Amino acid sequence: MQKINLFEEAKKLKKTDATGTTNLLTADQFSIEVRVHQPKHKPRLHTCSQDEFIYALEGVVDMLVDGQEFLLNEGESVLIPAGVRHKTMTREGSSWMLVSKEPHEHKNFERGDPIE
Repeated sequence: MQKINLFEEAKKLKKTDATGTTNLLTADQFSIEVRVHQPKHKPRLHTCSQDEFIYALEGVVDMLVDGQEFLLNEGESVLIPAGVRHKTMTREGSSWMLVSKEPHEHKNFERGDPIE
């Protein structure tokens, strides 16, 4: 069994100036990822086929969930049910952990599509 330090994984991404996702674990029923996004990241409105649990590791994560905007501060989390339109708009240097059920698929929407 391998221990995983989510904060260290986020630091590794920042050191390499990587923008994106590191998949830390994929099991039969779920996966765990760490994400770090920089201002060049373009958020996409989407839905997921499975529930998503998002936990803010560092910084502030701006969320749009089902038409409602809110902030996740360090240590805060949100559970987004399957099928709910959402996007994650981070501030520079922010990172978060994503836990999702598998199999996990996204349906992306074009910019400007209304949230119903």
